[in-house]
Amino acid sequence: MTQVSQDGRTWLLSGPASGYALHVTDRDELVHLHWGPRIALADAEALAARPMPDHWPFESRLDGREEYPVEGGPRFTRPALSLRTADGRRGTEWTFDGHETDDGELRLRFRDGELTVTLHYRMRDDVVERWVTLRNRGPAVELLRADSATWTLPEREHWRLSQLHGRWAAESRLTRAPSHTARRSSAAAAATPGTSICPGSRSTPTPPRSAARSTAAPWPGPVPGAWASPSFPTRACRSPAARDTTTRAC
Repeated sequence: MTQVSQDGRTWLLSGPASGYALHVTDRDELVHLHWGPRIALADAEALAARPMPDHWPFESRLDGREEYPVEGGPRFTRPALSLRTADGRRGTEWTFDGHETDDGELRLRFRDGELTVTLHYRMRDDVVERWVTLRNRGPAVELLRADSATWTLPEREHWRLSQLHGRWAAESRLTRAPSHTARRSSAAAAATPGTSICPGSRSTPTPPRSAARSTAAPWPGPVPGAWASPSFPTRACRSPAARDTTTRAC
């Protein structure tokens, strides 16, 4: 089920036990609001009404909040969309062009000149499906990068990254390390996953030292905390302000 605010700039996708909310600001910035237990549309609108952070030199107020980062400005995170024109210019300055809901699918359209970027969302049970389509009606551009989606983790004091490795008859050895500033990648050289490394990753809040080893991560949603698909490499990126941790299939 998809609900839309009266002004048409806040959306809430709801499954049996979870909700996913996003919002377009008055600057046409698409920000992530919520992914976790079910909430009401009024709750999503209250989250959208919260003020954005104050300006800080050489930082973007969108870091850790942008739903689909594009290239340009002081953003710390790697862009999900990167284009280059024939004269070598790069960057995207899109404006919100409208939304559509049809047969359980939400489509958000953004436009940059003759380029239209459409973000697609669908909730099946409690699984969020996301993909992107691009349509260019102007001069040819070179598509350098176009991710299906990005995922921004909620703010926590500390995160740790868990990964699996091993060998034949000794698979799935677990290693854990704290997340750090900058980008970390996980991938396998082989075309398919094997026993030596499973290039999936799992990010969880670091439990306090006094907590038992079996302490569950306090993530409210049904999907985050699960192992990422081993069929694709993943990347994690954390800003110096420890606000921006994102993972995506590449």
